[in-house]
Amino acid sequence: MYDRLVLERLNRIRGAAFSRQSTRPPARADDLADVVLQDHRGDEVRLGDLWRDQPAVLVFLRHYG
Repeated sequence: MYDRLVLERLNRIRGAAFSRQSTRPPARADDLADVVLQDHRGDEVRLGDLWRDQPAVLVFLRHYG
């Protein structure tokens, strides 16, 4: 029974990866420099500060639960 539930959940997750998503990124990342978000500790961080000295990768995680 447990294996069936796990497989059903995995199939739903994999199915989401196959659906095409559309985005409209800004022409330049500089347009996002003044956006302020919270980091993993809840502290406010200006996006432009993250890539001031080197490239940065943004990862948004959705909390399920």
